[in-house]
Amino acid sequence: MKKVFIVSVVFAFFGCKEVIKNEVAQKLKVDEVLYEFDEPVVTENFVMTTKEDLLGYWVGDFKSDLTVEEEREFADSEDYYEYNYNKQISISIDKIKDTLVNGHSIVSGNIRPFHGSLFEDEKGFYFKVSEPGDDKYDGKFEFSILKNDSIINGKWQANEILKIDRRSLKLYKKVFVYSADNELSHEFVDWDKSKKVKYKEVDNEKEYEWEDEEYFTTTEAVLKVNASKDKITKEFAENLSKADIFILRNSIYARHGYSFKNRQLRLYFENYNWYMPVFTDVKKSFTKIELANIDLLLLYEENAEEYYDRFGR
Repeated sequence: MKKVFIVSVVFAFFGCKEVIKNEVAQKLKVDEVLYEFDEPVVTENFVMTTKEDLLGYWVGDFKSDLTVEEEREFADSEDYYEYNYNKQISISIDKIKDTLVNGHSIVSGNIRPFHGSLFEDEKGFYFKVSEPGDDKYDGKFEFSILKNDSIINGKWQANEILKIDRRSLKLYKKVFVYSADNELSHEFVDWDKSKKVKYKEVDNEKEYEWEDEEYFTTTEAVLKVNASKDKITKEFAENLSKADIFILRNSIYARHGYSFKNRQLRLYFENYNWYMPVFTDVKKSFTKIELANIDLLLLYEENAEEYYDRFGR
């Protein structure tokens, strides 16, 4: 069994099919190692009958478990959009030895190890695991899955007092597979980035003026190419908006399972069934055409014109 050493808060870990290492972690000293992971021997069984079937990635909803009253109070706060009620979580069950469990969770671009216990009876498997506790967003998971079933259900409780300190989870087992064929199919809108625009309209010889909000968004051009398959030309790139370039470049990262810290990117790609956030460093897995497209897009991104449009929220 291979070992993966996790160093400080930034670390290297193994994916289902290949090793993705964090370049920063490789430079840190051995005596700074805090955690150690075993590479899971992942089965592709999606109906659970044995402990071995549990190993691998489980992906799904990580929803607020606040009461209705708590959610109403929180919705009025300035932190509402920062925390957002519903997130996506990936949980990797890395190793099971007797009743001991090791693994890691991936949420909002943050990867945290956990360890704990597994109880098994004739009906199912029951987990109680804890994150280390040296990060303010660490907590404890309790989740379970019935035998001959394929869905994990459970709860998470934060160690510290947070705006959202309780969440529920509903997870499905997934095996990460990179595919350049994964396509973009809808526009991106950054609801956190907007500008005020004044409008005029004449109706029955009367002129009306009003002010409205326009949001940073992509154009139709972003749907015309696949940055993992098509070689993007200078002529095409120079006519893209800043948001087009931003999304095309990050679509490459998304296809490789990158876990985005940027909230708007995370929300956008979570709309695609093919997106599976499991890695924090994917650069070494890029293809030649992807590397060339990223280099070209970066040349134009800084000076590209920003495009805004009106949308109902």
